[in-house]
Amino acid sequence: MSDPVRLSINGMACAGCVTAVEDALKAVPGVSSAVVNLGERTALVEGEGVSADALIEAVRKAGYDAAELRGLDDESEKEERELAEYRRLWWRALVAGGIGLGLFVAGFAGWLPPVDQGQGVWLVISVITFAVLSTVGGHFFRGAFASLKAGRGMPISMPR
Repeated sequence: MSDPVRLSINGMACAGCVTAVEDALKAVPGVSSAVVNLGERTALVEGEGVSADALIEAVRKAGYDAAELRGLDDESEKEERELAEYRRLWWRALVAGGIGLGLFVAGFAGWLPPVDQGQGVWLVISVITFAVLSTVGGHFFRGAFASLKAGRGMPISMPR
C-alpha cells in the first residue's frame, strides 16, 4: 500500500457534502479507503497506486474544490485561506444584517408605502433583498446547484 494522500476540501457545508466527497474518492480506481472530515475540511485517502491528481479531479467532478496537503507549509496556507474566508463571511453577514435591520425598522415604523401604492419602492427593495440573499447566502445556492448537477438531488417521498 502506498502512502496515504491528504487533501484539503473546499465547499463542503453539511454531512451530505461529506458523503458526496467520500463517494467520489472511493470511486477512483485503487482507493481502499477515504475518510472526509467536515470540521477540518480534509480527506485522508489510502490505496494502491492512487495519484493526488486523480483524487482532486474526482472531488472537482463532485462539485467541490481540492488541493493536496503535503506538509506544514500547506497546512498553514490552508488555515490562512480559511481564516480569510471566515472574515469575508463575517463582513457579508454584518452588511446583510445592517440592510435587513434598516428595512425592518423602516417597515415597522411605517416609513414604507403600502404594496399597492408604492410598487417602485417595493421593486427596489426586492432587488436589494435578492442582492443580499445571493451575496451572503450564495455559497448555499452554489452547493445545491453542484449537488443537482452531480445527480445528488434529494428524492421527494410522499407519505402514504
